Amino acid sequence: MTQKMKQLIIVYLVLFISGCDSQNKITQSANQNSTIENNRIENTHWTLIEFDGKVVPESVVGKVYIELSDKDHRLNGSNGCNRIMGDYNISNELQISFSKVASTMMACENQGWNESEFNKIFETANNFNISGDRLMLNTDSRMPLAVFVKTTKESITNKYWKLKKLNRKEVRMADNQEREQYFILKEDNTVSGFAGCNQFSGGFSLEQEKSRIKFKNMISTLRACLDVKIDEAEFLEIFNRADRYSISGDILTLNIGRDAPIAVFEAIYF
Repeated sequence: MTQKMKQLIIVYLVLFISGCDSQNKITQSANQNSTIENNRIENTHWTLIEFDGKVVPESVVGKVYIELSDKDHRLNGSNGCNRIMGDYNISNELQISFSKVASTMMACENQGWNESEFNKIFETANNFNISGDRLMLNTDSRMPLAVFVKTTKESITNKYWKLKKLNRKEVRMADNQEREQYFILKEDNTVSGFAGCNQFSGGFSLEQEKSRIKFKNMISTLRACLDVKIDEAEFLEIFNRADRYSISGDILTLNIGRDAPIAVFEAIYF
């Protein structure tokens, strides 16, 4: 064997070993990415924002959510009125399956929302993907069955905020009040809620790093509820005045500058 041939064999061996090492690193990287994705989907509160290609109706914003626990591979959540629970399994990177999924049987008022249709996603979903703070549950060759957004204790969007205090006074519902006063901040930077008699809506902007908030273009319906003893104007005025907020767990306060809170809200999970 000539010296030249020996040199060629050595070169081929180096290239072969290098190629194997690169392949191993790619495989390890893929496995690591899979683990990261699994960790990102589990032990997280996922709030539904889109279902069957449509934005969820306001009546259930913040109420429909899922949580997956990596300790016992259990699914827990809410379909808007009833609790849901079951088992899940993640395999082959982004494949997911659900089993033994059941829900409680409470009868709720019409919310413009079909709970049974939502429950069916646990029968048909077989894969998922995550993009930023969004989770998509999918089935083969289809648009996402459902889109969720990651919600943490520090999040103020996609939550149902019930009024607890207004101008330092405890709030109690009037006997004939239709429902509690609340508001919801949505993903598209719109706000909506109920002032005691009338629905209201508008827009908002956030500077989370500085805990600043600004409401704009606020409008409300014009129903007259003369027999309901509630001052809607006082409640709606907070959206004109508030420019800062603070959050601690499930308690949100709206403030003017660094002054005392002008309103205190509590996150309600259904």
